[in-house]
Amino acid sequence: MNLAYVHFSENISKHVAVPESFRQEVRRIYPNPIMVAGKLDKEKALTLLNKNYADLVAFGTPFVTNPVFVYRIEKNIELAQFGADARLSLYGDEKGYIDYSVAAKVD
Repeated sequence: MNLAYVHFSENISKHVAVPESFRQEVRRIYPNPIMVAGKLDKEKALTLLNKNYADLVAFGTPFVTNPVFVYRIEKNIELAQFGADARLSLYGDEKGYIDYSVAAKVD
């Protein structure tokens, strides 16, 4: 199939890490862009890109608790963690929605 890209969502693999051999094989047989999302931080994303296992990386959940996500990544500021009760971040009141940690301004 000549797809525009393949998107691997790794959020569902809670207990099993994706083997490097799998990533190598996918890259070997699939010539089009590969996107990976799920459980990524800056270091993991850069590793995937630098090893040529992915052409694009996507971040979803970190944006919920890090409205200045790009700034934090650029300045190497630790990301605020998604709350233990994730449903609060999506359906609750201000708790779990606007009480995320604030990043100090870095110049």
